[in-house]
Amino acid sequence: MRAVTPTLAAAIEAPERAVALDARIDWDGDGYNTVDFSDPFNRVTSPGLGTNPAGIVYSHTGAGGTVALSDFACTGSVATISVPVASAYRAPYIPKSQLDVADTDVYLEWQSPAATGADLEPPTPVLRVQDNSNYDMCRVLITPAGQVKVAIIRLLANNELVLYAPRIIPGLTFVAGVSWTTHAQIDVRGRIRMNVFRTSVGEPAGWQATVWDPTWQSGGFAIRAGRAAGNTNASPTVFTVFGYTIATSPKDDLSSKLARLSIDRDMRGMLPDEVLVVEGGTAATGDGDLAAGDTGDEKLDTVRYFSRTNPASPIYGKPRDSRDAKVAVQFLTSAGFEQVPRLTGGVLRGLPVDVASRSAQLDLIDGRDRFRVPITLPAVIADGPFNTTDMPTKPGLEASWVVSYVLAQCGYPLSPRPRAECRLFAPMHGSLTPFLQTPFSGAPQAKWEPDPDGVDPRRVKFTADAPFFLAVDPAGGYVQTKLPVNAGPAELWASNGRAQNMRIEMWVKRTGSEAVVDIAIAEVYNDALPTQSRVKFFARRDGFLAVQVLNGGSSYFQFSSGTYSAGAWHLVGVHVDDATSTIEFRIDGTSSVHTVTPTTAGTLSTAAVYCDLKTYTPASELHVSVCDRTSTAWLPLLHDSGARVDRLQNRELSGIYPDKPVEAWDLLQQVTAAELGTCRIDYDGRPTIWSAARRNSPDSLNVQRTVTAAQHLSDLGYDDTRDMIRNLVRVPWIKYATSGTTPIWSLTEVVSILPGETITYNVKWEKPLAASNVLLAGKAADAAVTANMTIVYGFTSIGTNGINANVALTSPTTATVSLTNVIGKTLWIVDGNGVPDLVLTGIPITKVDTDPVQVQDDAAILRRGGPGVGEAPLDVDDSLWRQSEAFARGLAYQLLATLRDEQIVFTDITIPGDPRLEPLDRIRVQDPTGLVLDMPLLVESVHDEFAPGSYQMSLVGRPARDQHLWGGPGVGTPIGTTIIGGTP
Repeated sequence: MRAVTPTLAAAIEAPERAVALDARIDWDGDGYNTVDFSDPFNRVTSPGLGTNPAGIVYSHTGAGGTVALSDFACTGSVATISVPVASAYRAPYIPKSQLDVADTDVYLEWQSPAATGADLEPPTPVLRVQDNSNYDMCRVLITPAGQVKVAIIRLLANNELVLYAPRIIPGLTFVAGVSWTTHAQIDVRGRIRMNVFRTSVGEPAGWQATVWDPTWQSGGFAIRAGRAAGNTNASPTVFTVFGYTIATSPKDDLSSKLARLSIDRDMRGMLPDEVLVVEGGTAATGDGDLAAGDTGDEKLDTVRYFSRTNPASPIYGKPRDSRDAKVAVQFLTSAGFEQVPRLTGGVLRGLPVDVASRSAQLDLIDGRDRFRVPITLPAVIADGPFNTTDMPTKPGLEASWVVSYVLAQCGYPLSPRPRAECRLFAPMHGSLTPFLQTPFSGAPQAKWEPDPDGVDPRRVKFTADAPFFLAVDPAGGYVQTKLPVNAGPAELWASNGRAQNMRIEMWVKRTGSEAVVDIAIAEVYNDALPTQSRVKFFARRDGFLAVQVLNGGSSYFQFSSGTYSAGAWHLVGVHVDDATSTIEFRIDGTSSVHTVTPTTAGTLSTAAVYCDLKTYTPASELHVSVCDRTSTAWLPLLHDSGARVDRLQNRELSGIYPDKPVEAWDLLQQVTAAELGTCRIDYDGRPTIWSAARRNSPDSLNVQRTVTAAQHLSDLGYDDTRDMIRNLVRVPWIKYATSGTTPIWSLTEVVSILPGETITYNVKWEKPLAASNVLLAGKAADAAVTANMTIVYGFTSIGTNGINANVALTSPTTATVSLTNVIGKTLWIVDGNGVPDLVLTGIPITKVDTDPVQVQDDAAILRRGGPGVGEAPLDVDDSLWRQSEAFARGLAYQLLATLRDEQIVFTDITIPGDPRLEPLDRIRVQDPTGLVLDMPLLVESVHDEFAPGSYQMSLVGRPARDQHLWGGPGVGTPIGTTIIGGTP
C-alpha cells in the first residue's frame, strides 16, 4: 500500500461557454418543484373530463345518488360537475401516482348557482390526495342567505377532521352567475391557507383562513363540488369550472440565488498499485445571497431565513442537513443549450451563514452516507470461482453475490425490486445471487448442495425459512440450470389444492446478430395442468417474438405485433393459473389467454416447483412469482435498472466472513479491490461498480478521452482548432455578461387570425440567450373584446382571448412562435388601441471584453542550449500555434520520461474543458501539429468552477498503466512493477 502522488495537474479553462446554474433542495419531500401546469378545459369530452394538457387522465369519484361518468363533462370552454341529489358530492381527481406534490399553490376559477334550502359546496380545491378517503380540502360554502364561508377540512378514512372551522367572510356576499376564484396554498413550512374572492374584484391582501399542519405529506389533486343535506336546488345542480393552475413553491429552486458553484469529484485514499478503490465522492459548494429576492410573504435577511427556529424559514421544524439536493449546469454551445447533471441524489450537509456579507453558502455531498450502515452477510454459501466448463468448483462467497446483496440492503437494488411473492429472481448482472428478503422469520438457513440424483452437477439447492431469490448466470452462452424452489403449502398452494398460480416474467434483449433466443421456463409438476407443461419464448428468424406452449405434443403459438429489434428490451411473460386452467401470455404488453383442459386434480403437496432456464442471450432478467393472475400487476414494460454494476470476475473472497457486521461501504471497497475494480457514487447518486475489464476495454464507456482533439470538442457542439499545448500561448478571452430579462423580438404588424387558423413566425435575434426560459406576452382582440395573454415557454396556455400560443427554441438565437385561433371569430393581435402587441422576452448574453490573455508554463520550459531556448514559440510561418521541432521533441521526451519514472511533476496546460470528464476516466493530452504528450493519464480528481458566463476545470491525474483483465501484467507495464492479484 502506498499513497498515490498526483503527477499531473491540468488547468482547463473554457470561458467561451456561458453557463446557467441549476441548484435545488427538496425541503419538503415532494421532489424539486417541476410541477407547473394548468387546465383551461378548452376541449369537448363527455362523459368525463378526459385528459388535461399535461397528459394526465382524470379519474372520477363521488358519493350520494348514483355516481356516473356522465356527471362530468367538458363543453369546449369550461368543465361541468353535476350533483344529482342533496347530501352528495362529485369530484374529478388526479391520483397520487400521477401527481405527487406537498407544497402547492392552486388557483381555481368557478361559477355556482345560489343556494336554496341548505348550503352548496361550489368547486373546491382538494390537496394532497392519498386516495378517495384521505385528503385535505380548502372548502367554500354558500349559504341560502348569500353568505360565503371558508373552512379547511381533512378527510381521514372518510371521516372529516376540522382543521379550520367554517367561518363567514365579513362583507363578502355571494353573487350567482359570475366568476369566483379560490386560492389554496400549502407552503414548505406546512401552512395551509386559502382565499375566496370574485375574480373581477381581485384577491384580498391577507389570508382568510390559515392553519399550521404538522402532517408533512404529499399527494394528488382534486376538484370537489357538492350539496348539503336539506338542499333544495334543482336537480341536478350544475357547477361550472373555468380552469385551474397548479404550481409548487419556488423555494426548492436556489439557482437564481447562486453567484458561483464549485464541485469536487475525487478518488482518494491509501491504494495498492494500480487499484483505484477508494471513497469516491462528489461534493458541491455554492456561494451567493441565498435569501435574495422575495421569499414568499416575507423578505428576510439570510441569518433569519435559514434558521430552524424561524417560523418563516422553509426549513422551520425540519432538519437542515440531510435534505435531498441536486445540481446541474446549462452550457451554451453552437447546437443550443446542453444540460449536464453534476450531482443528482445528493444530500444537503449545511448552510454556513456569513453575517457580515448577509449571504449563505450551500454545501452538498453525494449519497455516500447512505452506505455508512452495518451489513451482516447471511450464512449463505454461493458459487465460488468458475473453471473452464463454467461449473462451480467449490463453495465460497463470490464477488457479484456480495455486491448485489450489499447494494440491495442499502436500498439500491441492481434491478427493479422483485415483488413480495417472488421465488426466483435473476437480475441483470447475471450472477448466482440468493437475495434474502427482510424481515426474516428467523435466521436464514440456506445452503449449497450438489444434485442429489447425480444427474446435473450444476444443480444447486437452496432452502430457507424466509422468501428468497436466486439468480442464474447465463454467461453469454448456452447454460441450463435446474433450480428447485421449495416452500410450504401456504406459500404455493391453497387449502383446496386448486389455486396454484405461477407467474414468469423476463426482460430479454437482443444484443447481437443471433437468430434465435430460446428461453424455456416452467416445468410444473403435481398440478392440474397437463403433465410436462412447458413454455418457450423465442425470437423467430424473421425477427418476431413468439411464445410456444407444449402440452403432450400439442402446441400453441402467440406472436408479438412488432419485430424483436436488436438493442431493445422486451418484456415477455406467462402466467399459469391452476384455478382457472388458463395460461396467459405477455409479449411487449399484449396479452392472450390460452385455456387448457386439466388432466389431473390438484394435489396438496410440498413438492418443488421446478424452473428450467435455457438461454442463448447474454442479457436477460427473470422473475418467477407465486401470485394471483388478476389482482397482481405485471412488471413494467420498460426496464429501469438500479445500481450500475459490471459483471465481476467472481474471485473467492476468503477475507470476508458472514455473520460479522461490516460497514456497507467498506464491504464494497474490499470486494472491488479484490476484483481490481473501482467503486464510487456517480453524479446521479447511483452507486457504480466497475470491473477491471471496464477500465481496459476499448469498447466500454468512460475509459479513454482525448481532451484536445477537434472531434472530441465537436461532441459538445464547440469548434475550436486552437487546442494546442504550449509553454506560451495567447488565448482569446471572451467574457460574457447578462443584462437581465429584456425584449428580444416583437410583432410590428397588425395581424388577424381567422377561426381555426394557425400562423407561425420563425424569429431570430442578435444576441444568444443565457438560459432556455423565455416569456411570450401580448394581447388579442376582436371588435369588442381585449384580453391579456401570457405564455411561458414549455407550456401551452389558452387565455380568455381564445389564442393558443406556443414557443419552441430552435437555437440560442432562433425560435418558432405559433398562434392558433381556437374560437369562432376573427381575432387581431393588437391591444385596445389597435397597436400590435406580442413581445418575446429572454436573457441575452453580451460580450464585455475580448482582450487576449497570455498563459505561460514556467515549470515546463527547457533551459538546454543556453538562455532563451524554448521560451517562445518559434516557426518560420510565424504562427502562434506552432513551435520548433527541437523544442517540441525535447519537451515531450522530458515529460514522458519524468512521468514514466513517477517523479512529481506539475505541468500547467490550458485546454478547452469538457464537463463530462469524470474521475477514473483515461485521458490523452495530444497536439497533432508536432508536440505529442501521449502518456495515458488516469483522472483522480476533478474540480469545476461554474459561474454565469464562465467555466473552469482543474484535473489531477497520474500515469495509467495497461491492466490485464485477470490482474496479471499487461502490455506496457514497467519491469519490476507488482500488480496484486493473479489469474484465478
